[in-house]
Amino acid sequence: MGSGHILVYAFDVFMQLYEVEGQSPRTAAELILENNLFGLDIDQRAFQLAYFALMMKGRQYSRRILSKQIRPNVYVVPNNSKIGEAELQLVQMQFNDQKKAQQDLLTLVEGFKNGDELGSLIQFEGLDFENLKSGLNNTNVSFFDQSIKEMILVGELLQQQYEIGITNPPYMGSSGMDKTLSRYVKKIYPDSKSDLFGVFMERLEEMIKSTGYYAMITQHAWMFLSSFEKLRIKINQQTIINMTHLGTRAFEEIGGEVVQTTAFVMTPKKYKNYIGSYLRLVDFESHKLKETKALEASRIGITDFIYKNKQADFLKIPGQPISYWVSENMTATFSNLIGDNHAVIAGISTGDNSRFLKLWTEINYSGFGTKWSSIAKGGNFRRWYGNLEYLINYTDTSIIKMERLAGFRHDGSKYYYEPMISCAPMSINGTSFSKHSF
Repeated sequence: MGSGHILVYAFDVFMQLYEVEGQSPRTAAELILENNLFGLDIDQRAFQLAYFALMMKGRQYSRRILSKQIRPNVYVVPNNSKIGEAELQLVQMQFNDQKKAQQDLLTLVEGFKNGDELGSLIQFEGLDFENLKSGLNNTNVSFFDQSIKEMILVGELLQQQYEIGITNPPYMGSSGMDKTLSRYVKKIYPDSKSDLFGVFMERLEEMIKSTGYYAMITQHAWMFLSSFEKLRIKINQQTIINMTHLGTRAFEEIGGEVVQTTAFVMTPKKYKNYIGSYLRLVDFESHKLKETKALEASRIGITDFIYKNKQADFLKIPGQPISYWVSENMTATFSNLIGDNHAVIAGISTGDNSRFLKLWTEINYSGFGTKWSSIAKGGNFRRWYGNLEYLINYTDTSIIKMERLAGFRHDGSKYYYEPMISCAPMSINGTSFSKHSF
């Protein structure tokens, strides 16, 4: 939840809904805090700010709310480093089902052992929180009871499901994770482990009811990169309701931020033939211009940067990229031509490019055709012509040397020197192909 900006905005939305239903602002404010808004964070200061902001929103509509024992459902995730099975014997709480409570409490304290690192990624299943909460009202409490109470309340938030989930998740590549976090995401979220924002995409979807919705703003890497292909396969079994592809400088230009971002609304439910709306703002260079164009699109409804696409079309392209801007003709090309009527193969991997590949300018022309051959190595996006800068040392002698290297492969060698089409990696600029005749 961070410091609660999204929760405060949601408060105003709920207030409008309650007033339309005829509820008084005073009663609506109390109901919203008690029943409609929930938030978690690992940062104590963020929690304090969110708590304060929500109480002030409540105070705006209900002057006596501070004296009514109303507490917003926002918490800092507990970090339990001291309470274990032995310490649980000291808890004086009395539960309706004491045996079940002891089992569930042990699950809770074990689950929160790394609460300050794992936060909302912690999962609980099958815990009876109604039974656990039956012990919270006892007056005869021990030193540990307040900590146990916090774990019960936060654990319930982590187990229950919601109609709507919204967050701006943390961005952290796998190389930046410490051992505890890295080990956890690799085990629980192997399909999104490359970055924490992808992990949170999976986690938030788990917390939403099958007919609910979740909205996020993330880096856009998950839409294209091969490291997120398994995550995309999962997402394409859901429904993307709409998306605003923001690109760089989506936020106010403090320090010239260049993170490539996208914002979206999804639902876990698969709606067949649903046509999603995609607003492409990547070509507009400033935060202000993106905002202006987004407002223009919402007002007019049809612009040259709004795309309407069936999500099922993404499945026709290898890797299932979220390529909403790709034309029907291009999609049909993937669907009806590539792979069906032509061999799709990988080229050669030498195992040591610095040894066996050279730029054209690095060799004596007299060696061309005997020792050195042209190779379509691939490379960045090229619109008209491209990626023929290299030659390969491909002789019987060099092949013997390559075969001794761990990274060597040339499974498609029977196609070498045949006419072919090479493809550069998918990027936000589109897809580029080059035709070659050797």
